[in-house]
Amino acid sequence: MYSLKIRTRQKNEIPLVNLVNIELKLGISRIQRRDGMKVAWVYADYAGNNLNALKEKIRADYLTEWAKRNPEVNMDRKGRSRNQDEFMDKVYHYEGLALFIAYVLMAVAFKSYTQPLLIMSAIPFAFTGSIFGHLAHNVYFGAFSMLGILAAAGVVVNDNLVLIDCLNNLRAQGKSSFAAIKEACRSRFRPIFLTSLTTFVGLIPMLSGDTEQAKFLVPMVVSLAYGVVFATLTTLIFTPCLYLIGIDADKGIHHALHFWKHLDKPVEAKAIKTRTPSRDH
Repeated sequence: MYSLKIRTRQKNEIPLVNLVNIELKLGISRIQRRDGMKVAWVYADYAGNNLNALKEKIRADYLTEWAKRNPEVNMDRKGRSRNQDEFMDKVYHYEGLALFIAYVLMAVAFKSYTQPLLIMSAIPFAFTGSIFGHLAHNVYFGAFSMLGILAAAGVVVNDNLVLIDCLNNLRAQGKSSFAAIKEACRSRFRPIFLTSLTTFVGLIPMLSGDTEQAKFLVPMVVSLAYGVVFATLTTLIFTPCLYLIGIDADKGIHHALHFWKHLDKPVEAKAIKTRTPSRDH
């Protein structure tokens, strides 16, 4: 390249180095195309915890102005971002399938359609607890967060299952609903509380881990730890209240059905016997 010569109009040859400054740099090894258009891939690794905040900052501070300066260029999420979206879709699908199978198994075991819903009522509170945990630790909500919520749902469903089973046994012994709830909450408070406490304490070392190997697991650990703690409080307070509300609603439905059943029956006319006055008077 340094010995390359340029022919002028006067048919003289001049070395290229006399006309330009030559600088060696890496060039494009190949041009990738998709649907007839040139494609360039941009990859990056992030060592922090809040990936969503970084994406929003890049989109607001850089990509918006860059797109205005280069209107002929289109941007799309491919590679790792698309793989993460596909993974999230699979997680949602299998989580819904797992919850449906759990509902069917509990419905068969309890011979009821409503008590499995009562047992699974703590799952939304586990989700709420995981959101608070992500905000407290400034951790982005991703695919591993959903896996942590699914694990927390399994723990809180077991807690509710133990409580509702104890309530049913006490009701079968002839105790009133309120007395059964008081005794069940008192007898099952220790195992439920200790289960959640030991789970949270066991996850503390991973919550405080700052190594590269542990950072990708932090969202899942946060969801599991805070989801279990938050849902346990609702298990001991919210679930008994729902149980009483369900009993009152069941009684109201039975009374309403009994009322409509008798309302549809025709009213039978009864003959009234009257005494005729005696002719002797």
